[in-house]
Amino acid sequence: MSTHTLSISALLGLLLCTGLAQQEPPPDPKFAPLANQLLLAPDEPARAQMLADHKDLATPELVKTMSTLAGQVFDRRDYNSVLPMYQITCAVALAIGDKRGQASCTFNMGLTESRRFHVEEAPAFYNQSIALYQSLNRKGDLVAPLNGIAVQLYNRGDLRQAIPYYERALADAADAGNEVSIAQTNANLGNVYHRLGNYRQAI
Repeated sequence: MSTHTLSISALLGLLLCTGLAQQEPPPDPKFAPLANQLLLAPDEPARAQMLADHKDLATPELVKTMSTLAGQVFDRRDYNSVLPMYQITCAVALAIGDKRGQASCTFNMGLTESRRFHVEEAPAFYNQSIALYQSLNRKGDLVAPLNGIAVQLYNRGDLRQAIPYYERALADAADAGNEVSIAQTNANLGNVYHRLGNYRQAI
């Protein structure tokens, strides 16, 4: 019974945390060529020159396209290759002043590090993502990174420490009216209470 519960909880956590990578639309053909060139550029000066040469394309849509391309690599589970792609995406987002894009790719770096079992690096990226999102003050943005931290705490057995993160994620999802995120976070929170033996609260 406990093994079944653990597997469900892990799956729900993965579904929630990988939502950004798996729900992106196909790369925008308008931005895809430059996005590919930026990801393959040899260094930062080369990327800066590309952005200078294509100022009309240096927009949040470019960052989103880069994230989509990186997400395709993430979905193939090539985590070692995708991490530098997200790093480059974040650098481009910073360069063009796309703070929301920077927050998103920072979260994705945390998710990637968690898949590489780098348990110290992942929460650091999640917290950076939270700080960036908080500065934008948009409802629903905090759900994924808060769940990311909570899932890591849950997986290492720090069940009570995970609860406040799930509760904050639940509150943010409710504020945004995102019923899918509410359901996923409630399920994750219920599994924590189940493992703690608080079956009434779990139900």
